[in-house]
Amino acid sequence: MAPWKEPNHHVPFSFGQWLPLETSFTEGNEKSGSFRAAVAPDGGERAVLFDVHNITHDPANPAPTGLKHFSPIKLYTSGTLVNWPKSQGHALVVDWDELELWTGRPPDSL
Repeated sequence: MAPWKEPNHHVPFSFGQWLPLETSFTEGNEKSGSFRAAVAPDGGERAVLFDVHNITHDPANPAPTGLKHFSPIKLYTSGTLVNWPKSQGHALVVDWDELELWTGRPPDSL
């Protein structure tokens, strides 16, 4: 587990709209590591979900060699959000589209 914790940010959105998610990850120590995420709902204002500048690998590992597992298409959300459409007589449908992976892109471009 990473030795940092970011506060929960709440970003309002409407069902039925695209929510482009931008993430940036740089493996590093307390000074060089970063992990950022932002969402820019269609027609809405871009909101930064978190912007961590800290260690992004196991601190017990003296020679980290990158990520062993990567799950970009995994959804973490609240039960309230997931169950709301059902309570309204609808099904929740999540579409993943246009996944792009970049290397060598500066983290501050997010």
